[in-house]
Amino acid sequence: GTLTVLDPAVGGCNPFAVARGAAFVEPAHHLHLARNDGTKPVVVYALYLGVDKAADANLPDAAPASCNG
Repeated sequence: GTLTVLDPAVGGCNPFAVARGAAFVEPAHHLHLARNDGTKPVVVYALYLGVDKAADANLPDAAPASCNG
């Protein structure tokens, strides 16, 4: 599958696709919206640096205010 990412720090929240085998980097404690808009499952492998506890690596939150996702 393909992951669709909307990030206020990248292109003003214009969606960009992250296809199979591709990667993207973002700073710690950075809020973005990522979703699967397709019909095939998306598998994401993430490496978190600078996170004190594993439970803090992925915290649910509202979509970034400037993204209309």
